[in-house]
Amino acid sequence: MANNMSEYYKKCNDQILDLVELVRTPLTLLEKKNISPLIVQGVHERDIVGKIAKTGITSTSEFEWVCQLRF
Repeated sequence: MANNMSEYYKKCNDQILDLVELVRTPLTLLEKKNISPLIVQGVHERDIVGKIAKTGITSTSEFEWVCQLRF
């Protein structure tokens, strides 16, 4: 699982970089207001994925994984 999480971490980071590149182009104020929260959420998700990958979680029933569930 750690390898999969590392791959997903890279994918998350690539998506953030794509959004950052997009927000640096000429956009309307509304477009920027819509993209900016996506960047913030993406950074949060990437950090969580990184933490899970670093701790070596191997099961979705482990405490650190379950702590991240949002209902």
